[in-house]
Amino acid sequence: MDHFNTHRGRSRLHWVSDLLDSDGQDWDYNKLIAMFNPADAEAISRIKLPNRRVDDFLAWQREKSGRFTVRSAYNPAMIMHQGPDVTAFSSRPEGDRILWSNIWNCQVPPKVRIFTWKLSRDILPTKRNKFKRRLELEDKCDLCGMERECSFHAVINCQRAKQLRQAMREHWNLPTEEHFIYTGPDWMLL
Repeated sequence: MDHFNTHRGRSRLHWVSDLLDSDGQDWDYNKLIAMFNPADAEAISRIKLPNRRVDDFLAWQREKSGRFTVRSAYNPAMIMHQGPDVTAFSSRPEGDRILWSNIWNCQVPPKVRIFTWKLSRDILPTKRNKFKRRLELEDKCDLCGMERECSFHAVINCQRAKQLRQAMREHWNLPTEEHFIYTGPDWMLL
């Protein structure tokens, strides 16, 4: 594992055990405070340590580069959170990269590719996303006032979005409404 990156810069510590006291039985709070902001140091110090001594080991799959990344930890965390029966996540390597390359290689203007990427990652500036960041007082859709305005609602579920697709069908061959269903976080890719 490479050096820890902390709010105070890179550290020469390599292992979690480097943050323990000399007996290896408890956290060395002075090291935690020196490495992390006070809130994080406090949260780390509350993590219960095992009663018996075990050697450190890498718990997450490394990237192909051999480095640990947030992405390499995100996928197992999402599987644990959503359950083992969840469909593949978009950043997992089991074939989903083809879907991502379809987005990036599509022969459309770059702003359409970026919009599609943002839509698939649910990072459009919707009322819901702004509400979560305390930039809006409520997260209801301004157009219909019926539901939270998440990315799926904004482009699929809102009555105005449905009316737009219906009007577009007069000129283009779009899939029927039955194809536009929410199947989970990767609804658009699936």
